[in-house]
Amino acid sequence: GIPDAGTIVILDHTNVSGSYTVNLDTDADGLAQSIIINSGGNQISLVLNGRTLTVTEDITVSSNSVLTQTNTVDEITLGGSWSNEGTFNEGTSTVIFNPITGTHTINTQGVGDAFNNLTINGSGGTNVVSSELDVNGDVMLLSGVLNAGTNTIHIAGDWTRNGGAIFEVGTSLVDFDNSGNQNINGGEFYNLTSSGSGTKTITANIDIDNDITIGAGTVIDGGSNIIYIGDDWTNNAGNPGFTQNGAGTVIFDGGASGQDISLNQQTAFNNITITGTQTKYTRNNITVNGNLVINGAALYIVDGTTVNGAGASNTVNMTSGRIY
Repeated sequence: GIPDAGTIVILDHTNVSGSYTVNLDTDADGLAQSIIINSGGNQISLVLNGRTLTVTEDITVSSNSVLTQTNTVDEITLGGSWSNEGTFNEGTSTVIFNPITGTHTINTQGVGDAFNNLTINGSGGTNVVSSELDVNGDVMLLSGVLNAGTNTIHIAGDWTRNGGAIFEVGTSLVDFDNSGNQNINGGEFYNLTSSGSGTKTITANIDIDNDITIGAGTVIDGGSNIIYIGDDWTNNAGNPGFTQNGAGTVIFDGGASGQDISLNQQTAFNNITITGTQTKYTRNNITVNGNLVINGAALYIVDGTTVNGAGASNTVNMTSGRIY
């Protein structure tokens, strides 16, 4: 019969011994409870071609098995876990995780085993990244929870987090790695890196609990937003690698250990606030085009480095703390 939300679909060699392909290209979209593609020695492929696939629980692609999204409209929506040990051809489509309850894992083979677009849109439950994650398109956190654990997430498109969605950062790294421009629409990160080339534009306030690294050949454009930094600022692109305007401010607010500002190369900031409980150390020359605020922490200007005011009306505002 036709699978429905209560059907566990197993594609194996119980009835067909050789390799075969199942095409989802009929007049109806696909629906199942779980899908397991278990090829063994003879390859089995499931191909979406003009149809969506909704799976209420898990999708498992075993070794030597293939799952293909052919067209942009070939969306896959699943309420459970994703495990791929075979081949996933992501095309230009989207995989949507929409759990209702419980904890569900996203397990891939890392870089090269990519999603195109990945959306988290759960009404409950948590999606846990359990391996390195590669996304060739956009990541959208609309609702629900994405837990990154200790993993690296590579993103070639834009990042969007709506107010109702939760990104549990763990000790993860999010790497914006496209050779073109990307948008980062707010949220919290643990470590954040720009790589590839192009401009990575921050379109809403972001909070980086640990380190930010600006990759050589890239630009981070902070706009008029607030960027909170909990630990070190590393700049491998020099002054051209960072820009900000208006009320845009970088706030160094770490409290667990000393923070290094402008490791590797110098940085031109717009406004800077020094706060938190630990000393901040300049590791290269920094330029401040706006205001420098010292509030409850110390700024240590390391020998051989300078802090230069380059704006038309710079101010230094110290309510507590010190400069030395």
